[in-house]
Amino acid sequence: MQRTIDPVWNSSRVRFLTERCDPGGLIRLGRALHGWRQADLGRRLGCSASTVSRLEKSGRVSDLRLLQRAAYEVGVPPDVLGAALGLTGLRATRVRLQRSLGW
Repeated sequence: MQRTIDPVWNSSRVRFLTERCDPGGLIRLGRALHGWRQADLGRRLGCSASTVSRLEKSGRVSDLRLLQRAAYEVGVPPDVLGAALGLTGLRATRVRLQRSLGW
């Protein structure tokens, strides 16, 4: 299934979050674009609002799988997530992330 990329993912805000290596900020942005509360995203992911809060905070990523699922739910493109995680070779990163999530 092909997903349409929202132009927001090419914005200066996204570039700023990516340069800061802040994948949680991308999740927060995507969630806000949907008008969801943390509890709403948590229900979609099968976790609590406090878990979503921890996921969105800057700092180390403790659960990459949950981060990937959250990014998918809110529409963060795989290459943008990969860049925010500091991964190089973004084309390869996109393929790896897509395969791991079954996109």
